[in-house]
Amino acid sequence: MSHSIAGDPVPHKPHITTVSGPVEIETVAVADAHCHLWIDPDGVDSPELTDEPAARAELNNFADAGGSLVLDCQPVLAGRDARVLYRLADGGRVS
Repeated sequence: MSHSIAGDPVPHKPHITTVSGPVEIETVAVADAHCHLWIDPDGVDSPELTDEPAARAELNNFADAGGSLVLDCQPVLAGRDARVLYRLADGGRVS
């Protein structure tokens, strides 16, 4: 049996694998397909987004507008942190 990153069995229905497990495509209302929620780079002249409460507020605003899924497009070497993304998704209204 296949497993997602979060350890849940991969459903047989079409799905998107998220930091908190698989989400069936048919349950996605509105998705932001290019978002940056967290940027914590090592570079001196790089932009930063490192305010978890502000990111959570933005996700809540997105959910209030009908959003249900965000794809964070931050490259690995540019400060992406899956642990932060998991915390932001945990218990939230947006996957």
